[in-house]
Amino acid sequence: MHDTNNKSAFSRANRAISHGCVRVEKPLQFAETLVKDKYEYDQLRMEVNLPPIDTTKMEIYRKKWPKRPIR
Repeated sequence: MHDTNNKSAFSRANRAISHGCVRVEKPLQFAETLVKDKYEYDQLRMEVNLPPIDTTKMEIYRKKWPKRPIR
C-alpha cells in the first residue's frame, strides 16, 4: 500500500486506473487506526520524517533527522 502522486484519481467514481496497487488516500490516518499504541504511532511518524506527538521524544527525532526541517 502506498499513497499516490496522482491524487485526482481519488475523486473519480471509476478508478480502474491502478496497476494492482492498493491506494490509500490518507496513509498516516490509516496507520494511526492500525497502530493503537501511541508509542508505536510516534515511531511510525518519525520514520516518515514527521515529528512525534509526544514532545519528550523530540531529541530522538532530531538525532534521526538532524538536517531535515520539522514539518
